[in-house]
Amino acid sequence: MNTPQDFAMALMKTAPNKEWALNEVPTNQNELDKNLVWISEGNPPSFAEIENCWKAISTDKAALLAKLGITADEAKLLLS
Repeated sequence: MNTPQDFAMALMKTAPNKEWALNEVPTNQNELDKNLVWISEGNPPSFAEIENCWKAISTDKAALLAKLGITADEAKLLLS
């Protein structure tokens, strides 16, 4: 997860319809415990769950780009 947007996307997909706030993008479970403010009921997902979700998102993106026959840079150009 390279950016705050990447982390937020993975967290939203891991915990849909949950409320939370993030002070800084964590790189491990300790940092997640310190920087994630969990507002919803129940427990937040673990760092490993969020990281695994991001890996799946990245794989899905790569597969779609390959299917379309374009590179990530070409996709960025199309979306700009």
